[in-house]
Amino acid sequence: MRELVVILPDFLAISSDAWGTGARATGTDAAGAGVAAALPRLTQLEALLCRATHAPLPEGGWREWLRERLHGPAMTPAATVAAAWGLPQEPARQYWLATPVHLFAGLDSVRLHPQGLLRLTPSEQRQLAEQFARVFDDSPWRLHARDRRELVLAGPALAASGADPALLLGADPSAGLPRGVDAPALKRLAAEIELWLHEHPLNLERQRRSQLPVTALWLWGGTPTRPGHDATVHVPIEDKPPDLSALPRLLGEDTYAQALWRLPAARTWQRHGRRDAVVLRWVCDARGLQPLLAHLEARWWPAARAALSRRRLSALRIVTAERVHSLSFWSQARRWRRTKPWWQLL
Repeated sequence: MRELVVILPDFLAISSDAWGTGARATGTDAAGAGVAAALPRLTQLEALLCRATHAPLPEGGWREWLRERLHGPAMTPAATVAAAWGLPQEPARQYWLATPVHLFAGLDSVRLHPQGLLRLTPSEQRQLAEQFARVFDDSPWRLHARDRRELVLAGPALAASGADPALLLGADPSAGLPRGVDAPALKRLAAEIELWLHEHPLNLERQRRSQLPVTALWLWGGTPTRPGHDATVHVPIEDKPPDLSALPRLLGEDTYAQALWRLPAARTWQRHGRRDAVVLRWVCDARGLQPLLAHLEARWWPAARAALSRRRLSALRIVTAERVHSLSFWSQARRWRRTKPWWQLL
């Protein structure tokens, strides 16, 4: 049973600046209509979506959906999976993902820059982690470089965590700040990190290279960890559609998804006949939205439609920030469904 899962995590959460227009592309109001007029029609994607079945994501979003898909509902949720790659297992320790972000002052509030999820080089991550250890030496907090978009923060067990910053691009991020009974402690640390990063040598160098400076580390995904997780493997994003003869595969970079993929439960699931290709594509990458849409339209969606028609795929699932759109071989027969613009179908 071969399935292709294409996850576009921040597809509907990107800001108006990322679309290059003055409002979100909802297509449901006058402002949205103006955005829609500036977007290209994607006939391949629309042909898929108009024949798909649609289901809402669980409360935990696409990560919760993927976790249940790979491991079933009994597994411990949240960032338990992602945090403990090779880190020393200590009692009463907890981990958070620490995403470098760029915040700026808007007209009425602080906002997360539309391209504000920053990917640091391994040397930049190590520089931050080493200097964090010196500056916060007398605190219980430790920062670990992971050569991913996120670093990992270790500290005392706290009932607090923020939201995925990819869902806050271009917006006031206050809704995603840490919540929980211990939120004040995590917020206080975040504020101290912002002060530490102000005019940090790393940021002065980034500004010299015309790069966005790191104004904060966004702390999220925090739950108690478990020992025994496998080390991660770097899986590059590929431009061409996956080779369906080489499944299962995970393409793309996400700390949580890669850890899920490496857990023993996922390998048991794969041995029992499931052969998935899971593809993660972040809209907020260097190429931006328009090139990504054109690339998917030209390369991925035609290949997926052909594979479904020839039964080389048993199902195609397109996952956005809010819903799962599912198709099978029999979906191709739903030709009576009227095609709509893709931004309405999503």
